[in-house]
Amino acid sequence: MRKISLLFVLITVALLSSCVDDKESATVEQIRTAKTEWLKAQAEMLQAQGEAQKILAETEKLKAESEAKNEAARIEIERLLAESQAAKTEAEADELRAQAEKIKQEAEKIRIEYEYQQKLNELAYQTAQAKEAAKQQEFINRLNEAIVAGKINKELQGLYADYVSALKTLRYTENQVSQKQTKITSLNKQLLASFDDHIKNYQSNIERYQIELAEKENELKEFITSTENLTAEKAAAKINELKKEKEEIAAKIATINKELIELEKDQQDLILATKVANDNYTTAVTAFTTAQTAFTKAENEYNTALNGNNSAKATVINGFSVGGVHYAFPEFEQGIETGINVAKEDLTEAITTAEKGIATAEKQLTEAKANLKDLNDNKIPAAKAALSPLESTKKDLEKQLAAAQKTQQTCQADQATLKDKNDKTKAENDAWVAKVKELEAALKAETDPSKKADIQIQLDLAKGHQTEAEKAYEAAKKAYETNEAELKKATEAIADLTKELADNEADYQAAKDKVVELEAKYDELVSKTSELNNGEYVVAIANAKAALETAQSNKEEFEEIINKAKATIDDLKVAMEEAQKTMNEAETAQEDALQAWEAAIEAETNSAYTKKADEKAPFVERENYIDVTLIPAYNEYIKGDEFNDFTSYETYKQKTIKALNTKIEDLKTQLAEETELLKEFQAAETDQEKEELINGAGNDYTTQQIEQLEREITALKEEITEYQANVDRLQTAIDAAEDALAE
Repeated sequence: MRKISLLFVLITVALLSSCVDDKESATVEQIRTAKTEWLKAQAEMLQAQGEAQKILAETEKLKAESEAKNEAARIEIERLLAESQAAKTEAEADELRAQAEKIKQEAEKIRIEYEYQQKLNELAYQTAQAKEAAKQQEFINRLNEAIVAGKINKELQGLYADYVSALKTLRYTENQVSQKQTKITSLNKQLLASFDDHIKNYQSNIERYQIELAEKENELKEFITSTENLTAEKAAAKINELKKEKEEIAAKIATINKELIELEKDQQDLILATKVANDNYTTAVTAFTTAQTAFTKAENEYNTALNGNNSAKATVINGFSVGGVHYAFPEFEQGIETGINVAKEDLTEAITTAEKGIATAEKQLTEAKANLKDLNDNKIPAAKAALSPLESTKKDLEKQLAAAQKTQQTCQADQATLKDKNDKTKAENDAWVAKVKELEAALKAETDPSKKADIQIQLDLAKGHQTEAEKAYEAAKKAYETNEAELKKATEAIADLTKELADNEADYQAAKDKVVELEAKYDELVSKTSELNNGEYVVAIANAKAALETAQSNKEEFEEIINKAKATIDDLKVAMEEAQKTMNEAETAQEDALQAWEAAIEAETNSAYTKKADEKAPFVERENYIDVTLIPAYNEYIKGDEFNDFTSYETYKQKTIKALNTKIEDLKTQLAEETELLKEFQAAETDQEKEELINGAGNDYTTQQIEQLEREITALKEEITEYQANVDRLQTAIDAAEDALAE
C-alpha cells in the first residue's frame, strides 16, 4: 500500500491526457473526488486494522502474562485456602479466604477490561472496512464511467483491474489472519469457561462446523461442475456471468455496509452495556461473597456466646493476628485497654503513612506526565531544531573546505612550474644585465670610432633584450609569489576550517546526544506512566492504594474484634440478623446483576448490527470465492486454450480441489470431535468428572485447535508476502505507464 497514492496520480494523469485545453471534465472531477475519498477510507481502515491488531497483540501479551500470574495466583489461592483451614481462629481464616477471593476478582476485572477494548476495536475495524468498501465501489463506478467514455486506454484498464483484484486478494488474506487470531482469543477464553459456557461453546461450534461444512461441500461441487467440459467460449461466458453476479453481490454488500455504518454507535452502546453489566455482576458476586462470609462469622459468634463462651473476648485475651501482626491483651480480662489503645494508634499511623504514600506516588505520576508533555512539546523539538543549523553549518564548512583543498591542490600543482619559470627568467635577465655592463665597459674603453659604433649597436640590442628579460622575470616572479601566497592562504584556511568542522562536529554530536538523551528520558517516562503496561509510577500508586486499603482493613478488623469482645449476646444477635439481611440483599442483587448481564449479552448478540453483519458474511464469502477461486480457474483455461497448453489450468484445478477436500475433511473431524466432547460432557454426572473432561480431552482438543490455527496463520502470512509482492509488481507497471504518459 505504500505506493497506492501513485496509482491515484496515474489515474489523474491518464484522464488529464484526454482532456481538451487542460480542463477536466465532470467525469474526471468525479473520479478525482472518489479516489481521494477512497484513499482516506483506506487509510482509516488500515489504522483501524492496526488498532485492532494492536489490542489483539496486547491481549495475547496479557494472556501470556496472565497465564503466569494466574498460575501464581492459583498457587497463592490454594495456599491461602489451605492456611484458612489450619487457621487458629475464625478471624484468621476469614482474612485468608478474603485475600483469595480478592485475587480472583482482580484477575476477572483485567479480563473484562481487555475483552471490552477488544470488542470496540473489532467493531471500529469492521465499520472502517464497510466504509472502505463503499468508497472503493464509488471509485470503481467512476472508473467504469471513464472507461465507457473512452477516457482510459486498454493497458491502464488491465492494470487497474489486476491491481484492484490483487489488492482484494491481499486484504482478504489479511482478514483471514485477523479472524483466526480472534478465534484463538475465543478458544483461550473457552479454556477458562464455566460448565454452562462449555456446553454453549460445544453447541455453537457444532452449529458453525455444520454450516462451514455445507458451504465447502457446495463450493467443491460447484467448482467441479463449473470446470467440466469447458471451452474458451464457455469460460468467457462464465466469467461474464460471475461478474454480473459480483455486481449484484456488491450492490447488496453496499446496502448492508451503509446500514452497518449507521448502526455502529448503537452497537458501541450495547458493547459498553455488556461491559457495565459484567462489571456490575462481578461486583455483586464479590459483595455477596463478602456478605456471606460476614454472616457466617456473625452466626458463629452468636452461637458461641449462647453456649456461654464469649470467644471474641477470649480471642483478645489469648491472642489474634491482624495483617500478619500478632496481638494479645491478657489485661483485657480486668477491663484494662491501655495496650489496645496503643495498638489502635499504631494502626491509625499506618493509615496516615499510606495516605502520604499515595500523595507522593500521585505527585510523582503527575510530575512525570507534565515532564512527558514538556519533553514532547518543547524540549525534544527544541533539541532536534538545534541540529538543523549545525547541519547547515557543517555543509557550508565542508563546501568551503572543499574549495580551499581544491585551491591548495591547484597551487601545489603549479608551484614547481612557476618556480622553474621564475628561476629561468631570472637567469636570463641576470645574463642580459651582465652583457649590458660588459658592453658599456667595452664602449667606454674603445677609442676607435668605427668599433665604438659597432659596440653601441650591440649595447642597444642587449639593453632591449635585457628590458624584455626583466619584464618576463618580473611577471614570473609575481606569478610565483602570488601562487605561493594563495597556497599559504589555502593551507591556513584548511587548518582553520578543519578545526571549525571538528568543533562543529563536537557540537553536533553533543546536540544529537541531547536528543537521544531526551528521547530516552521520554521513553522511560512513557514506560513508567503507562497504565496498559503497568508502568512503575502506576504500580507505585496501585501499591500505595493497596497499602492504604490494607491499613484501613487492618484497623477495621482490629476494632471489629475488640468491639465484638465487648459485645453482649443481644448485640451479637442483632449483628447476626443484620448480616443475614445484608447477605440476602446481596444474593438478590447478584441474581439481578446476572440476569442483567445475560440480557445485555443477548441484546449485543442479537442486535441489528450483528444480524446485518451475519447477513453480509455469506455475500462476502461468495464474492471472495468468485474472485479467488472461480474466475482465476476460467482465466487459466482461457490462457491454456490460447497457447494450447492446459498444464497451469490443470495444476490450479487439482490444487483447488485438493485444498477444498482437505478443508472438508478437517471440518468433518472437528465436527465429530466436538460432537463427541459434548456427549461426554453431558453424560458426566459430577462436577469432578466435568472438570476432568475439560482439563483432559477437552483441553487437549482446544489446545490442538489453537496450534492448528497458529499454523494456518503462519501459512497465510507467507501468502501475504507473495500477494504484497504481486501488488508491488503491478504498482511498478503502473509507475512505468505513468512515466510513459509523462514523456
